[in-house]
Amino acid sequence: MTGVMVQIHFAFSVRAKKRFIWLRVGGSRAQINQIAQKVLARERWAMAFCFALWCVPVVSLYPITALWLLGVSTLLWFMMLFLEQIILTLKGQLTQRAAFYVLLIFMGIVVSVIALANVHRQPLILWFGVAAIFSLYSARKLFLKLDIIKKLI
Repeated sequence: MTGVMVQIHFAFSVRAKKRFIWLRVGGSRAQINQIAQKVLARERWAMAFCFALWCVPVVSLYPITALWLLGVSTLLWFMMLFLEQIILTLKGQLTQRAAFYVLLIFMGIVVSVIALANVHRQPLILWFGVAAIFSLYSARKLFLKLDIIKKLI
């Protein structure tokens, strides 16, 4: 959870610094988004390494609860990726209050999926939540790529 919150904070800060990226690099909005994505990708690899270091002992020490813990962690991870994508591709600048509300909505979605899985004692509900958020993330990435291709043509 802490790693995800740090990564989301970093995404918000990169979003706020897009103007400085534009001044330094120049180019179109798509090029600036690509540079911002590269900056975030470096941080994401560091977070993935930390996540892997966390997963190995959890799976080996707590194999029964590993399905729950890995489901929650993966749900948070994909939620963070989806939120990063939304933040970076917005046309206008988000105010701090709007950014906080967006983050709150996403955290509410994650908490509700976790609560639903816990109430029904079905850890697979977590994985359906992971699949849903990953599908939304993939669709958003695909539509952005298609939009960039249309502009190039």
